[in-house]
Amino acid sequence: QEVHLLMTTAIHYDTRAVMAAAAIGHEIHALALTTRKSLDMCSRRPELLDEGNSDATTATCPDFHLAASSQLKIPERSRSFDAEENTQLLRPLEETEAIEQMRSWLRERNWLEEENFFTDEYIHTAMHANKNGKQRTFEYTALKLQQSLKWRRDFCAAGIKREDVSRALAPNHMWWEGEDKFGRPILYARPGEMDLSTYSREEYVKAHVYLIEQGLQRMRAGVSTFVLVVDASHLSTKHFDLARDKQLLHIGTEAYPDRLGELIVGPVNGFIRTSWALLSHMMPKRLADKIAMTKNLSASLADLLPPGVSPPSFLRPSSA
Repeated sequence: QEVHLLMTTAIHYDTRAVMAAAAIGHEIHALALTTRKSLDMCSRRPELLDEGNSDATTATCPDFHLAASSQLKIPERSRSFDAEENTQLLRPLEETEAIEQMRSWLRERNWLEEENFFTDEYIHTAMHANKNGKQRTFEYTALKLQQSLKWRRDFCAAGIKREDVSRALAPNHMWWEGEDKFGRPILYARPGEMDLSTYSREEYVKAHVYLIEQGLQRMRAGVSTFVLVVDASHLSTKHFDLARDKQLLHIGTEAYPDRLGELIVGPVNGFIRTSWALLSHMMPKRLADKIAMTKNLSASLADLLPPGVSPPSFLRPSSA
C-alpha cells in the first residue's frame, strides 16, 4: 500500500519518479526477506564499541552490512532523476521504515526504555552520521545505541538526583539556560569557579551525567543535541585532572553519543592550548570538529544566540 501511494503521488511530479518508485518497491520486497534473517544473526554482545573501531561490527555480522546499509539510502539506480522535490517525496517512507527497524532491533533485545530515551530525530541523526568518511552501517548504529542504553542502565543515570551531586555543582558553576538559534538547549560551565576544597572526581563525573539527563528532558520536539559553553576564565593547572577528563570523554562518545552539537571554549589561554593539545588526540574527529576555541567568548556566543537575546551576565569584560 505504501509503494502504491508513493507511485500515485509521483505521477504528479515526474514520470521518471514512477520508475524510481517501482525500483524502490522491489528493494522493499527484497529487504523484507533479508533484513529479518540478518537481524536475527546479529550479535547481542554487551561490550562497549570503540568510536575508533570500524571493524568491530562488520566482523560480527558480515551478511548484515549489505542488507542493512541499502535500506538507509535510495539505490543509485533510483536516483537517475535529479529533482530535489522527488527526493523529498521518497524520504518519509524510507526514513520511517529505517527508524522503526532500529526500534524493533532494540526492543527485541529488551531495551524497552528506548521509546522514551531516543526520539525519531535522534535515531535519524545517529543513523546518518559518518564513520571514517562513510555513512554508518545499520549494525554499527544499532550496537552503538544499545551500548548507550546499557551504560545508562548500569550507571543508574536516570535515578541521579540533584542532592546526589549538589556538592560537585557548588557554587552553581554549571547550569542550563536558554536555547541557541537552532533551538538547542545551552549548558553553561565555569570550571574555574568550582570548589576544589570539596572536589571529588566521582561526584564531578556523576554531576555531568545528571546535567546531561536534565538537558535531554529540556529538548523540544525535533531537537536531539545540546550546546556546551565553557568559560575558561581562572582555569589553571590546579583544575587539571586527566583521569576525569578521560571519563568525561568516554561519556560523551559512548554513553551519550551524538548528543553534543557544539562546544565553545574561551577565552583561550596557555592552559587551554596545552590541554587541547593533549585531549584532542584522544577524541574522534567527529567530536573534535564540534569544538571551537575563541578569544572572545561573549562575541562567539552572541553569534549563536537567537536575535535579540544577549549572552548571560556572567560574561563580563574580563572573560570576553
